[in-house]
Amino acid sequence: RSLATVEVAAAAGTLGDVAIIHVGTNGPVESSDLDAIVAAALGADTIWLTTIRTPWGNQVVENQRIIDAAHRWADFHDVPVLDWDAIVDARPEALDRDGIHLSYVGRRIFTEMIGDALAAS
Repeated sequence: RSLATVEVAAAAGTLGDVAIIHVGTNGPVESSDLDAIVAAALGADTIWLTTIRTPWGNQVVENQRIIDAAHRWADFHDVPVLDWDAIVDARPEALDRDGIHLSYVGRRIFTEMIGDALAAS
């Protein structure tokens, strides 16, 4: 779904100068998926990839794939990582009791993370 969203925005000319990609947590993301998403977003000057946070064991593997994708593209494009996982480690109140959905405070923290990325781009 993330790929389709980026492709539609790129085709419509609404991608913008900065793309922030968060692949979500409803299913696994493969390295090829991440590469396809970044390739589709190449019209943006900066493409941020965001790590995920889940209460499940797949988080470590998923986040490593996200970080690896950013490194693969680093020689070709500006693809930094927004480390949501590390932010939640420092600010566990960002998540509701289920360990995945944003709390009221978490919505503000996530918004600040996005704002910081935009300011740095």
